[in-house]
Amino acid sequence: MKTFLLFLLLIAPLCANDWMDKVIAKEFARWEETGITQEMIDETWELCHTKKSPFRRYQVINSEVYGAETKIKNLLRLIAKTYPLPDLDVIYYHHDVLQNGFFQNHCPLEQNAPILVSAKHQDLDRVVLFIDWYYNIFDMHKGWNALIHTIDAAQSSYPWEQKTEKLFWRGSPTDGKYKPNTWQNLPRGILAHTSRKQPELIDAAFVTVKKWQTNNLEWFKTTFDLAPFASPEDHLAYKYQLIIDGVTSTYPGTHWRLLSGCLSFIQNSEEKMWFTDELIPWKHYVPVKHDLSDLLENILWAKEHDEEARTIAENARQFALTHLMPEEILLYCYKSLCKYAELQKQAK
Repeated sequence: MKTFLLFLLLIAPLCANDWMDKVIAKEFARWEETGITQEMIDETWELCHTKKSPFRRYQVINSEVYGAETKIKNLLRLIAKTYPLPDLDVIYYHHDVLQNGFFQNHCPLEQNAPILVSAKHQDLDRVVLFIDWYYNIFDMHKGWNALIHTIDAAQSSYPWEQKTEKLFWRGSPTDGKYKPNTWQNLPRGILAHTSRKQPELIDAAFVTVKKWQTNNLEWFKTTFDLAPFASPEDHLAYKYQLIIDGVTSTYPGTHWRLLSGCLSFIQNSEEKMWFTDELIPWKHYVPVKHDLSDLLENILWAKEHDEEARTIAENARQFALTHLMPEEILLYCYKSLCKYAELQKQAK
């Protein structure tokens, strides 16, 4: 399998994918004038790193990768073996999302070094979008690599005409603290509650809840139905899928839903991943407001415009096939690291 992945990466055209270059240029715009100095990297690391913190530092020297043993290190190793990766020294945030408050409270540098992240708020220019921290390029048994094969193999067994015309969603209440007087402001809670009122259009439920997600487990289980786990493959029997934030952007939930051949409804969000700016509303997905107030209306639109909905679903699948495969992920990461190294060299 590693040999196959290396083959895919070697044939990926480095001069193509102009959209990647545009995304990367925007991500690194903050450092274009100053470059990335070693002092900047060392100061940032000193402020953000503790024994228990989720920050990791990786160095590439003569194509050898140094740093903590993680899935991101696996990715860096493969890049270094495949492409002519320059020497560099980077900091990666090994968790879901880094908030702007971190820089105000813990890293108040006028110009910090770039921190690579999985997802971010669209206005946070102190970090740079990279691949998510639990993506393992070598693991073909779980994660995104396994889902590619599962969804590709299964989607043809669920032709569009035979799918149930409902929006189907299963997940966890990760978008905030659930309390009797606050859940009405939490989109995932709104979704589950709407499903109870409109079961002919939506089948949405939580599959689990943890103590940190609510201050009253008994109340939660009474207010929201808990349903059995449903795999991504189980979702394929339904025409409509919802891509909705949890702690931040959902990954790889976004990836497999776009690949699925189902119609994706995407919640309007200020959270983003490295490819999300390339998704075009009404071409690759149906947009819905952050509070889901127009979700029912847009589901009804899809039911009344079935051929248009099918075309959008097919466009989304093509997007996933051309933007979100392992070779595309590796190419984006490689290009990002080359830009980083260029700015490091510029600052010397």
